Amino acid sequence: MEITKDLTIPKLFYAQAERFGKGRVAMREKEFGIWRPITWQDYLDNVKAIALGLVRLGLKPGDKVSIIGVNRPEGLFAEMAVLCAGGVGVWLFQESLMEEVRYIIDHSDTKFFFGEGQEEVDKGLSILEACPKLEKIIWDDPKGMRNYTLDTLMSLKEVRELGRELDREQPDLFKELVHQGAGADTALLFYTSGTTSLPKGVLLTHYNMLSMGKNLMTVDPCEPTDDYVSYLPFAWIGEQMMSISCGLQIGYTLNFP
Repeated sequence: MEITKDLTIPKLFYAQAERFGKGRVAMREKEFGIWRPITWQDYLDNVKAIALGLVRLGLKPGDKVSIIGVNRPEGLFAEMAVLCAGGVGVWLFQESLMEEVRYIIDHSDTKFFFGEGQEEVDKGLSILEACPKLEKIIWDDPKGMRNYTLDTLMSLKEVRELGRELDREQPDLFKELVHQGAGADTALLFYTSGTTSLPKGVLLTHYNMLSMGKNLMTVDPCEPTDDYVSYLPFAWIGEQMMSISCGLQIGYTLNFP
């Protein structure tokens, strides 16, 4: 895969989803001891619905969307949806303390906040008044959410429904959104650990992410083609490299029995 100045993560994602469709598994999630396959078509359908739902809610190019939760497909769907809609993804550690969440949400000018379930929603609600630019808190896991009725809250299911509604009205909109932008546009915003002072935001472009992913994964992973100085926790940035290079197949493919 050639990494050009025009290529973005959403463009590559869309091309791979169109190529593989229902005939190939994009990822698997283990539920009740059984690995549940998610095809590239499932991946695309989820991302499209969420992306258009965010657009319906008012997401504009360059807007920041924060995501917190465990490693689940819904988190990846949300991240890719944000990028496809022209937004910037901001990941938070699930173990982040309340003050850390408040600082990053406020400092990044986050507009929408994806929280997996009740624990993450409570963190969002606790800092809501201190973060005036935060408009919506979106949750996925309904456990414990029955009595939460604030207008600020919205389920991921409702966001998908808004997206499907917009897709029926403007069937070409998602494809148009995906093919906008360039490699120099900001894709993700990561925050440093803040061990010496307040965490600092690090902007990574589509070109930067794709190039690092390809360089790290096109040869023996123990012998990368370039040397890197890691200014972020390697586990933090490495997860993104694996998601991009293996998940979008710009590097070698990992085969499991």
